Amino acid sequence: MSQSSNNSTVPFFSVVIPTYNRAALLRQNLISVFAQQFTRYEVIVVDDGSSDESESVVNAFGCRIKFLRQQNRGPGAARNLGINVARGEFVAFLDSDDVWFPWTLQNFHQLAQRDSKPGFIIGSLVNFCEAAGLPSVCETKAVFREYPDYLAAAQSPDFELLTCSSVCIRRSELLRAQGFASRNMNGEDSDLWLRLGLVSPFAVIQNPPACGYRRHPVSAVASTEKTCSGMRHLIETELAGGYPGGSSRRKERIEIITRHVRTASRDLGRSRNPRAASLLYRKTFSWHWQIGRWKYLLGFWPNLLKQAVWA
Repeated sequence: MSQSSNNSTVPFFSVVIPTYNRAALLRQNLISVFAQQFTRYEVIVVDDGSSDESESVVNAFGCRIKFLRQQNRGPGAARNLGINVARGEFVAFLDSDDVWFPWTLQNFHQLAQRDSKPGFIIGSLVNFCEAAGLPSVCETKAVFREYPDYLAAAQSPDFELLTCSSVCIRRSELLRAQGFASRNMNGEDSDLWLRLGLVSPFAVIQNPPACGYRRHPVSAVASTEKTCSGMRHLIETELAGGYPGGSSRRKERIEIITRHVRTASRDLGRSRNPRAASLLYRKTFSWHWQIGRWKYLLGFWPNLLKQAVWA
């Protein structure tokens, strides 16, 4: 199969895959990329200081992959390295523990070529734990939806579809936003989406799913320290006026940020870290009050107490 790694062909997509000690999962991940129906792409794997056999896994695919290494600095810095060397008009991100379906890039390309020329595209996902448990998903006619920009989707169910492995962004927009935060934290992707909040239009492929999102206990999001750091970064950046849209778009931004905070504070409570959970609650109390999230405000402390009793 002819791939866009051929230097005579300019890729439409640069597929950037950060990885860290995931040799056991990386092969399945790469097989899903090279099974794409759309073939004008290059593959860039950035090893974030792995100590396992990740490089050997990549080498088995030969010259079809551009392999880069860096000292362990986190997925944001790894993706930035990939963005810097990318040649494609769009950069599509895929985490090394997730997989794509054969139609993923084809649907991204179809949407990117619409007259509206969206610069920020996402697809939906299906959850799985082990390869054998990946749900059977059939290719269907793609169903698209567009919004004026990412912030405009703040209260839409489509917002729940968003994961880094189902995101495709025009490279020029990524460079304009200066890429991901280099800080090693969870939520570096959410921070970038907010900084890209006014890229227009923001487009969603509602069906069929774009990626299989692997749920497992050793994923990066399982780190409570990095989760706390990421949530504080979102809060502090908003308070400092670091996200676009000004006061007229403030409500949409805090809708997005508090959605992340609610999930993170509940997860922190379940992981027996009440101090960190309550910190996030206190820092965003006024925002939750302003947007009327009464269920969360009233239920937070009883739930935290219940989790402590059952610890």
